Parts: sequence; structure tokens; C-alpha cells
Amino acid sequence: MEGAVELVIFEVGDTRFAADLTQVVRIDRKEPDSHVGHPLGRPTEGGRTLVFRSKAGGEHRLAIDALLGVKSVRIAELRRLPSAAQVSSNIPIGAWLDGERTVLLVDLFAMVQ
Repeated sequence: MEGAVELVIFEVGDTRFAADLTQVVRIDRKEPDSHVGHPLGRPTEGGRTLVFRSKAGGEHRLAIDALLGVKSVRIAELRRLPSAAQVSSNIPIGAWLDGERTVLLVDLFAMVQ
């Protein structure tokens, strides 16, 4: 698909998120002591982590509740959040409407800066 990005879609609590698949190294089981905290909220069930590398090369884990899959999405369908909506961090960077469900777009690299 021309002008598209592959997004990995996941949930933390009852909120749906997506990240650029190129930022994800692998999906793994949750390990209690090797994660980036809970920048997207505390998982209610957990059990899985998105493993990603920071720009400096270190490996990090984000605990999630559910992995919903990977989807190719046209870039024209993605929307940046206005600066007023980015209250405490730059982690949620945008939104995408997947049918009737809003999906918050996140930058995994921003979680470890």
C-alpha cells in the first residue's frame, strides 16, 4: 500500500494504542523487572510486552494487556494531536479512527528519553 505505515495495535487497560511496527523488536512474555514503567497506564491483566530498542540501542519493554495485531494504515488517515492535548508527555503523538474506535498513536522511543 503506497503511503502507508504498518502499525502494531495493542491495549493497555481499556484504551487502544498503536505504534510504528518498525520500532518493535519482538513481542515477549512479561518480565517483572525490565520494563519502562507504565507511561500508558497500568495493565489490568498484562502477560505480554512490546520489546523495543531506544535510539541509543538499549532494549526496553512496555507491558500491555492485549496484542490485537498489525495493520497497514494509509498515512493520510493518521492525525497529529494538537499541542494542547499533549499535556504531560510527547508519548501519544496522534490518533487514528479504526472504524468507530479511536486508537492513540504512540512513539515508543519517547518513553525512554
